[in-house]
Parts: sequence; C-alpha cells; structure tokens
Amino acid sequence: EGVPTCPATPAYSLCDLVFEMNDQDAAAHPNPYLTVKLHAEFRSPRHRTFLMPAFWTGGRKLVIRFAPDEPGDWAFRLTSNIDRFNDKEGAFQSTPSEVPGYVRPANLHHWATLRGENVNMRKQHLWMGDTCLRFAFLTDAEFRQVADTRAAQHFTHLRGLLIGGAADSPAVYADADHPAFDYFQRVDDRIRYLNSKGIVADLIVAGKQNHLTRLFPNWDQRQRYIRYIVARYSAMNVTWQGIEEFESYDNGRELLKEIGTLLKQNDPYLHPRSTDTRATSAALAGDGWMNFITHGSGDDQIGAIEHQLYP
Repeated sequence: EGVPTCPATPAYSLCDLVFEMNDQDAAAHPNPYLTVKLHAEFRSPRHRTFLMPAFWTGGRKLVIRFAPDEPGDWAFRLTSNIDRFNDKEGAFQSTPSEVPGYVRPANLHHWATLRGENVNMRKQHLWMGDTCLRFAFLTDAEFRQVADTRAAQHFTHLRGLLIGGAADSPAVYADADHPAFDYFQRVDDRIRYLNSKGIVADLIVAGKQNHLTRLFPNWDQRQRYIRYIVARYSAMNVTWQGIEEFESYDNGRELLKEIGTLLKQNDPYLHPRSTDTRATSAALAGDGWMNFITHGSGDDQIGAIEHQLYP
C-alpha cells in the first residue's frame, strides 16, 4: 500500500499524515486511543530526528501531525503495531518560509525565535501575553474577537486551559479513555487561528484543584493524555504551562515532575515548559523538567529575592 506523505510544505507549516484502519485493524483495536501504536521518525536535511506519535481522530482515522523546521529534503520511517503501517518509509520536501520559528529561552532573561538549529536565524521575541482560560468554550465569534483584538494590539501569547476546568470534563472526555473528538478539533482550529495571527498558544494542560488527577486517576491514563496532546499540538506554536495553580493540588510538585518529564521526553520541538502558579514556580526549577519560571503574583519582592536564589 502507498504511504501517506506531505506535499511540498513550507517550514513551520503543518502537514497531517492520515492513516485509515481497515476492518481487520478496527476489529483488533476497538479503542485505538488505548491500543494503537504508530510513530514516524522524521529525519531533517541535516540529519536531526523528530519522533512523532499518531493520534486518533475518531472512527478509523489516525493522524501524524508534523511541521518541518527547515527547508530541504525530509524522510520518515514508520513503526506501528499495525503490520500494514509498520516499517514503511516516505519522503517529502520542505520549502523556505518567512514564518518565525518556535519560541526559545535566550540569555537567561530573554526570549527568541530560533529557526531550526541555526543560531544565525535567531530573532528577539517580546513575550506579551493575555489570559483567556476558557478560550475553547467561547463561541466562534467571541473567540475571533479576542484573537483579532489581541493581534491588533501586538500581543504575542494567549494563555488558556487546554481541556477547560473540572466542570467542563464531560464535554472533553466521555471518560478517561475516550476523548471527545469534536472538542479537540475545535481546539485544533483555534490554535491554528492564533498561530496564523502571530500568537503563541500557552497551554495549561488541566484546571486547578486536582482536576487532572480526578479526570485521569492513574499513571497510565495521564501518560496517554500527555502523549495525545503532544501528538496533536507540539507541531504548532505553543508553550506548555503545566497545571492551573499547582499549589491547589494534592502533591502538585510530584504530579508536575511526572507530566513535565513526559512533555520533555515526548515533545520533539522542546517547547518552553513551566507551570501556572499562585505565586511562583521557581522552587520547582531543580526538578529537571522546567526551563522557565512563571510568577502568579505581582509582588515585586518575589522576583527580587528569586534573582538572588535561583541562577
């Protein structure tokens, strides 16, 4: 069978490789969210590798979403527990683009966009952000008004809850093993729209007061959720913002180390990682997963003291 591939794709533009399960595959995997394993290892023109998992979009469709980060000839190889897809290869070409690269920490207290690994293509980035926690639950008209207004005001980031809060859970996951595909398609469309306006989506992966652990009580469920959102959103222009008000969680620090390490390991684009906080996330910096500090307090003394405590 032919392997899905990308058309000529501008750098930092999305390409979705769509795979259709047949009757035999569907019978073997009645819930692909739980059991299907499908990855593509992409190799860049300079032989860097990006391992991208597939995500289930409902029915029999699986998607591997990828964005090349430099122009040139790309190749990929599939691995899967569905034999028809396993060990297949493909190739495509990426074309030059004027789209800025992804946001990266730079020089300790600054931000930059970096195109691929080319330090000569680094450009200063001013992080000016707004918060719209329930951006995924606004009407289309309301959402576009927020996005268009902030873009016109030269905002570069919009922060929101990826799956809403605890009260929104039934609209997002029927249960821990069944994502609501219409909901996630709406989130896809809204992050695409923000990115098209030059706005980075700062994604809080769950709401406050134990929302994440109530929705996904065990490790396997949380691991599947994190891998699912990495597969859907890491090829977009995003940052990872941990959990809302991590101090409101039982064992919030341990939970963040768990999911933050998963983000670090599974996101091949290495988007910035921190967490939402009532005061400061600085005390978590030694846990090895976080690469920038956020403040949830306007108290100037916090920053002044932390500048002395945390290199």
